[in-house]
Amino acid sequence: DASALIAMHKLNGKIIPNSQPPVRFQLNHSSAQASGNNPFSEREYSIWVTDLPEDCDDDLLMRTFASRFDSIKTAKVTSDLSHGKKPYGFVRFTSQEEQRDALIHMNGFRGMGDKPIKVSM
Repeated sequence: DASALIAMHKLNGKIIPNSQPPVRFQLNHSSAQASGNNPFSEREYSIWVTDLPEDCDDDLLMRTFASRFDSIKTAKVTSDLSHGKKPYGFVRFTSQEEQRDALIHMNGFRGMGDKPIKVSM
């Protein structure tokens, strides 16, 4: 519903009040859908990957991350004019710990092309 989407966008990335150590809200569409009405559904944690090589496709992105992380659920590469037709991608994990590890260890990874990739949330 629209009010939930608005709240999700307003809170995303903000620090949860009184959390020790400080923790940020990590809300995204897939985690909202996964939690839905089914308490047994699997949560997903996404990262955004940029500076991909021109010839990168879903399979290459999936293989690159799946060779290092066991909880990869999906990998999707896309491009649009707002990014100058450069490909970028999204990788989803079922483990928040592996998502965090990927943010740390895959940022600057060289092995997919000439340039290191950039990883963020």
